[in-house]
Amino acid sequence: MITEERKEWLFHRYRLPWETMNTIIGGTSPIDMDRLFITTEESAERFLTNYGYKFSSPAERFELKKLYLRALAFIKEMFLVSERELKIPAQFEDLEDLRSLLLWVSDEKRSDERTWACAISRVMHTMAHTENSLNEEYFPQIRKQIIDRFQKHIFVDTNGKLYLGEGVERIPLIRWEVKEEKPFDSIVLKLLHKAENVAEDIFDRVGFRVVTETKMDTLLSIKYFRSHHIIMFANIKPTRSRNTLLDLDIVKRETDELFDELRAGKMDEETFVDKFQKIEGDLSMDELGRRRANPFSSEAYKSIQFTCRQLIRISNPLIPHLKQMEEIVSGLPPSGEKKSLEASITNLPVQETIKFFFPFEIQLMDEESYIENMKGRASYEEYKANQLLAAKKRVLGVLMH
Repeated sequence: MITEERKEWLFHRYRLPWETMNTIIGGTSPIDMDRLFITTEESAERFLTNYGYKFSSPAERFELKKLYLRALAFIKEMFLVSERELKIPAQFEDLEDLRSLLLWVSDEKRSDERTWACAISRVMHTMAHTENSLNEEYFPQIRKQIIDRFQKHIFVDTNGKLYLGEGVERIPLIRWEVKEEKPFDSIVLKLLHKAENVAEDIFDRVGFRVVTETKMDTLLSIKYFRSHHIIMFANIKPTRSRNTLLDLDIVKRETDELFDELRAGKMDEETFVDKFQKIEGDLSMDELGRRRANPFSSEAYKSIQFTCRQLIRISNPLIPHLKQMEEIVSGLPPSGEKKSLEASITNLPVQETIKFFFPFEIQLMDEESYIENMKGRASYEEYKANQLLAAKKRVLGVLMH
């Protein structure tokens, strides 16, 4: 006969935490959980410390409180302006001890406190990943390195005409746009409707739009980027490539036919170039629909876009301090302690340069498609509104019903 005490032990030992299990190995995002399982202030403190905020440190508690207040402000400004009947309860406005937030998130009853605590925690989690990303600290340098690599290949002639490249291989451009830096709240909003919910998965923080005269010039622009090593095909992220502009099978077939005629001497150079530039290669409507991966994007939007990664090099900010320490130690009188200090500084595993890959996005289209895409600006505003609504529903959940 199993005692009650032993039954309790067996439950504790073998009962699986299905909600967190689904997050770890089932592909569910942690922000889609509707509760935690924290029952004491001590376990709440351990959770926060292991998450990354040492609760016993006043400085880190202050950092956590700032994150909390920023999350409250985000919810009010982004979600509650259009939800006038919803208001964050007073106990959250006046919350001092953030362990209480986790205890509310873990409440067995589906109370308003638990629902609001979950909503605030989702935004805090997303902001924490955005604020503490390595990329965030170095972003101005990252952005400059990527843009500089492209900008030196953009030329303007005396008539103000824009070109990619120069000389005989130059490609006329209608527009060359560098994407503006994305504000912090926009990054958070974008993450809140993404399954991954990780700042490193925002791929368009640095981006370019290339508008050419013809569709075929978009492909020649990609060829230029590749041949001049502005992009490395080995560093392309294949799952991020989208083409709703051209059917490459049609383009290949028609260009092959043109080359056959050229080899056979059936056309002069002017005719060849003219026919090449007039290749349309339009996608069928069915194929166009299949290629749209973003549920918020406009059906009329036509472009080629892809994500590449560039190896970024940042000077290690510790190096000047280490050199200063070396100078101080070198000025000390000879001693065993001095030798020990010199050896310690020399043997520190610090690299002079920090290196990591960072993604950027390129979008290409011809002039006609650009004009049509801009006519669909209302569709873009609808896209942003749908994105906001999706994030709001995900964060607020049942509070919206």
